[in-house]
Amino acid sequence: MRIRILLVLTCILISGVSPVKAERIKISKIASFNQGKIETIDKETGKILWQEVHTYRTGMDKGRKYLLVNIEGNGYYDGSEEPLKWNVESYYFIDPYIVPYYSTKQIFSADDKLREVTTMYYDFEDMNAYLTRTDMTNGQTTKRTIGIQEDAVDRYIIGVVCISYPFEEKRDIDMHYVTDDPKMYSVTLSYIGEESVTVPAGTFACHKLELEMNLGLLSPIEIFIPHFYYYVSDTQFIKYDGLESGFGTSDVIIQLAEKAVEK
Repeated sequence: MRIRILLVLTCILISGVSPVKAERIKISKIASFNQGKIETIDKETGKILWQEVHTYRTGMDKGRKYLLVNIEGNGYYDGSEEPLKWNVESYYFIDPYIVPYYSTKQIFSADDKLREVTTMYYDFEDMNAYLTRTDMTNGQTTKRTIGIQEDAVDRYIIGVVCISYPFEEKRDIDMHYVTDDPKMYSVTLSYIGEESVTVPAGTFACHKLELEMNLGLLSPIEIFIPHFYYYVSDTQFIKYDGLESGFGTSDVIIQLAEKAVEK
């Protein structure tokens, strides 16, 4: 059974995963440099909550092709009562399948005081992911380890997963998703159709995708249906429509504010 729920920008609080037949995601195409700005709008108030600049770079490391994701963000994220700043560095091998290696996230106050550092390291030899989270305001550190599958992806690569979807086939893709908790869930990426979408960066003919969580024997309770929109011409991210960071958080639109630059 499936519960449809936001998997991007979220920490899910439900436990239990049913095994599914999954597949590793193969990168279809990606520029050596890609940078775009997104903004997040609260659908109830119409206010801008936060903004991010996403930068993607590819290269070679000891004969392996890699993708480096850098994110710079600021604003009121996930219900924060004061504005925050954050940055993310996340590293993947893509030769040609997506293989997460590590990610690091730093959160700062508006006056640039470091508040929290989270690192995640993936070891596909012992099939575990290792999280370390340090609260810089009191020095307390939390460590967790979870088992992973060879097709595992995380939140920072989910956009690349979507642009690598086989749009010609329009079939379901089953894989495993690792949250920031960390926990791992089986998920399904599905094709919904095409729509014309208008965002600050322009109006685009878009593919519409949906991501679903598979929860085994749990009753099929439809919590929310998140949708992702990608430009038909070059599969660039255009818009996300769903919950900001899991059940109980704001209903938001995440949209392309400035058209991405590619090299």
